[in-house]
Amino acid sequence: MTLAYRAVRNGAFSSKARPQSESAGQPSLELMTGLSYDMTPEKRQQAMDILREIADGHDSINDDTKVAFTGFRDFSMNILFIY
Repeated sequence: MTLAYRAVRNGAFSSKARPQSESAGQPSLELMTGLSYDMTPEKRQQAMDILREIADGHDSINDDTKVAFTGFRDFSMNILFIY
């Protein structure tokens, strides 16, 4: 993912997705990703908005998509994306 020409690094992005409970007959996935500490609050919000837009743009993704800031880690600020 790139925000304003700044790469958001996420090694092993796909390996962090794990199945969650089913909602309305569709399985959900949980994805934890990290954003760098030098991102402004506006850029963090933009990243979360982009994830919501991606989910909203696909009919096969549950309507109860959740995107939330979950905390500070050693080298990143974590965003949880449940879709």
